[in-house]
Amino acid sequence: MQEFISPQITAIRERYKASLPDKAVMIEEQIEILSSAGAARDLSATHEVLHKLAGSAGMYGYDDISALSRTAMACTVEKKIDLLLAQLAELKSLLEQHA
Repeated sequence: MQEFISPQITAIRERYKASLPDKAVMIEEQIEILSSAGAARDLSATHEVLHKLAGSAGMYGYDDISALSRTAMACTVEKKIDLLLAQLAELKSLLEQHA
């Protein structure tokens, strides 16, 4: 039996998908900020961006984006900058692939 998805839900999912390139730009901005900040890195903004992305992506069925966002969030807490930057680059690529 095929699942019925209302036109409203389909429209909401399409709007979210259309926002993925903008989300990739936000991640790129975080990469640039963290790469140029030197020792004075404030990871709270990056953590907040990742937290929102993890929740919204999971809600719209992008489980891979959600999981990677959560993994990257852990790097902000643990202050693992090099790993965080690598995961942000991977996340940006993933967002672009889904767009």
